[in-house]
Amino acid sequence: MSENSVFGTLSSTGWIGEHPGDGKDFPFLMLYALGDGAAPPQAAQAALRDVLKAWGMREGTLASDPTVDSVPVTVAVDGIQATVTGLPGITPTRPTSPEWADIARGRGRVFLGITSRIYTAVDRSDAAVSAFFEESRTIGATASLLVPVTVPRTA
Repeated sequence: MSENSVFGTLSSTGWIGEHPGDGKDFPFLMLYALGDGAAPPQAAQAALRDVLKAWGMREGTLASDPTVDSVPVTVAVDGIQATVTGLPGITPTRPTSPEWADIARGRGRVFLGITSRIYTAVDRSDAAVSAFFEESRTIGATASLLVPVTVPRTA
């Protein structure tokens, strides 16, 4: 997914992790900015914080079934494509694995994180991005959302 703005390209990554309540597989999706936009990284981070605040989201907190301007935030799972809906001005979409999509549909929920911390590293390998998400500064700068999964109706 790619959206360009003052904070630059908005990217996403997904993975299967352990649900803290039951220890079983759970789908995770994280949105993050690359800081390659009009503003330098510090200003981009502040702009993204402002966006989260305008959406009624707070870093370091978990919201269940969030809405923005009375519109529910959801993740639509169509085949192996995951699309975040309900965020004004953006519609992040990314391919997932069949396993991720099956777990998302089975659970009926996705953990969606939106971090205001800007990822400026040149290394975009899975290992580097994963390490970035595991850092306490990234975790503290993330608005965490538990959102419902929607599945398109088939004819």
